[in-house]
Amino acid sequence: MTTPTTATTTRPRRTGSWVPPVVLLVVGVVACAMAASGADDGSAGAVRAVATLAFFLFGPGWAVAGFLRTVTTATRWFLAAAFSCAIAILGAQVMASTGSWHPVGGLYVLVGLATVPLVRLAWAAR
Repeated sequence: MTTPTTATTTRPRRTGSWVPPVVLLVVGVVACAMAASGADDGSAGAVRAVATLAFFLFGPGWAVAGFLRTVTTATRWFLAAAFSCAIAILGAQVMASTGSWHPVGGLYVLVGLATVPLVRLAWAAR
C-alpha cells in the first residue's frame, strides 16, 4: 500500500462541472468593475450590491472548498458559504484592527486572491 503524494492530495476534486467557479469569478469581476466605475445608485447600485454579496457569500469559500473531498454537492456549497463568511470576517477584522477600513479594497483583494484557485478548479473540471 502506498501513501498518496502531496501532488495528488492537493489536486482539485472534480465537481462535475466547471460552471460554479467560472460564474463566481465572473460575478467577482463584475462586482469589482462596478465598484471601480462608481455605480452606487439606481438599478446599477442594486446589481452591484447583489454581485458583491453573491461573491462574498460563495467566491472565496468555493476556492477553498473545491480542494476538499466532500460527499455531496450540497456539502460543497455549504462549506463554500461557511469558508466565505469566515474569510470575509477575518478580512473585516484586519481592516478594523489596523484602522484602514476600505471595503472596496477588501473586495479587490478577495477577488484577486480567489482568482487563481477558481481558474484552477474550472480548468480541472473541464
